[in-house]
Amino acid sequence: MAGKEQTLEEWVSDMTLAHNNHAKAIEILELRERELNDRLQKTEIDIDHLRRAINTLMEALDVVVTPDEEK
Repeated sequence: MAGKEQTLEEWVSDMTLAHNNHAKAIEILELRERELNDRLQKTEIDIDHLRRAINTLMEALDVVVTPDEEK
């Protein structure tokens, strides 16, 4: 991601200023999409690392999780 992520307030302000300029609105939407996609990818990586760490910890502690039996 290039630069800091735009806040929602900044994005709304930019969209309001660009409402009469279709090309500018598209540019702003594309930038927001890229920012959100970058954020999603980072979150997915963080979740995968967390899952691996929890699994390693559970193995080290010899913890086994079993689902409850349905009644």
